[in-house]
Amino acid sequence: MRRRRVSCLQIYRITELLSNLSFHAYRFAACKLVVPAALRAPLGLKMKRSNPISEELIAPCGMNCAICSRHLSYINNLKRSQCIGCRPRKVRCAYLFGKCFGINHTARGNTAFCFECNYYPCKQINRMDDRYRRNYKMSIKDNLEYIKKMGLGQFIEAQYEKYRCSRCDGLISIHNSKCFKCDTITKLVEKTK
Repeated sequence: MRRRRVSCLQIYRITELLSNLSFHAYRFAACKLVVPAALRAPLGLKMKRSNPISEELIAPCGMNCAICSRHLSYINNLKRSQCIGCRPRKVRCAYLFGKCFGINHTARGNTAFCFECNYYPCKQINRMDDRYRRNYKMSIKDNLEYIKKMGLGQFIEAQYEKYRCSRCDGLISIHNSKCFKCDTITKLVEKTK
């Protein structure tokens, strides 16, 4: 499909239209325009959303650190418990790998995901998977299976579509089902009912 060029005059007209319609969700700077999703289709503009999930934020256990409340607290500068993610810290996962006898001890960092380990699924993965299934309706083992079958890139895209906030295109936390940009955060963790 051919890209559509938008001139500064067209941007000015669009800006006038938006201000007349009382829209405040647009930015106008140096002839670059971000148009609200509701107006993209009528204008014939297709804009790709920026995916905030990087490969570095997918932990060896299959957890998407980008949707973790502690990570969202970190990137949104909340004065709460914070974490930059398992891989960026370059240390063992405090919740899972303290008792790991596979990926952390025998592979010496050559293994990217737990499913590559000879001990998979181990007691620790099963315990974490049970806890996440029960409390947050998400499976660590299902995540690992998806990555194994479909690849990390497709997993990241699927996670973004599943956990994307419809209001700001940010991410919704797995631990409290809230967007840290749009919602008031009272608790980092709230179990799903």
